[in-house]
Amino acid sequence: MIKFLFFILTFLSLPVLGEDVIRYEVKKNDSLSKILLKLNIGPIYGEKGYQQLSSKVNNLPRSGDALKVGEVLVFPRSLVNRRAASDDVLPTIPEPASEQKKLTETEGYTPPSHHDFTVPVDPVAPAAPVEEPVEEPKIFEQKKLIEVQGYVPPSHHDSAITEVEDSSADQYHSLIFSPQVSWANFTSKSSDQYQDNKLKVFTKTIPGAHLQYRANWDRNWSATVFSFISRIGFYHDDQVRYKDSSVQRNNYGVGLEYKNEGSEWGARFGFFDKLFYTLPSSTQVDPQVVAMPEVLLSYKTNLKEYKKMVTKLALTGAVILPHDSPRIKGELGYGGEAALLVGTQKKYLKLFYTYEQVNAQNNKTLVSEFGLGFVIEGHFYE
Repeated sequence: MIKFLFFILTFLSLPVLGEDVIRYEVKKNDSLSKILLKLNIGPIYGEKGYQQLSSKVNNLPRSGDALKVGEVLVFPRSLVNRRAASDDVLPTIPEPASEQKKLTETEGYTPPSHHDFTVPVDPVAPAAPVEEPVEEPKIFEQKKLIEVQGYVPPSHHDSAITEVEDSSADQYHSLIFSPQVSWANFTSKSSDQYQDNKLKVFTKTIPGAHLQYRANWDRNWSATVFSFISRIGFYHDDQVRYKDSSVQRNNYGVGLEYKNEGSEWGARFGFFDKLFYTLPSSTQVDPQVVAMPEVLLSYKTNLKEYKKMVTKLALTGAVILPHDSPRIKGELGYGGEAALLVGTQKKYLKLFYTYEQVNAQNNKTLVSEFGLGFVIEGHFYE
């Protein structure tokens, strides 16, 4: 009450005091609290703070913030640079954080301390850099970037982006190597003008190896050149003797393959060694190896995929074409193979079963063979 009366009396005496008056012209973005801070008049807030007293004397609203640019406010010079004495400290209300932050950003304002009391100020985080949107290249520009820089279009929150197919990635060469072991059962029936003979032979373990070169000139089409070599051994007994304890079997040829969406079709042509058993005497067997032309059609499909592992089924049908040799006159025959492939696209295990009927004049041989192999593919890009 005493302070209020003092402030009122001071303003009533302004016309008389003359030079004891400070006149302040309101500027843009000014508020009464800012003006009091500039003039270092305090305390500002509270029921008896100078903001409310100045509002009453200058006929301003209670908040003192409805100021007009150019308006002149009057303050006693005796109050300028005056701080409250220890015996008349009034309770203060901290200025809202949003107002302090606004002042800090505009004028570098720091709240004044009252008896070592600091009004907390919200820390102002540095402005984050504004990233300018980067326009993605158009389709033909993406293809050019792929060829020159290996550019891959980025994905934005799972939005679909048209991918550009790089045709050069589909043109590659493959070298396929597959060691294998197998076991075969031969049933041979032969007849001559004197008698009919039937011989059943179960072979020793047959080691072999496939080697194949494949050239992919398109995403779907490829051409192959293949070769296979194996060694067939026989068991001797007391009644039947073989002229040769083992024979070598060779296969070679060319092929064409088409692949699309997990399925593969193939056609191959080559010369495959076929085994015939002749009986030059009643106690001796003479195995004859004859290279016969053969056409094979194959189909391969994915059965199940799990992560990088895949299980495939491969089926092959074969037609054995007639062919004559010095001792064997070959006739039309047939065969087939079923295989299960388990592994990755480039390394997998192959379990297979092969059946074929090889016909010749006065001789027919049935072959049942089963085994397993391990296939390794290596790709080489141009």
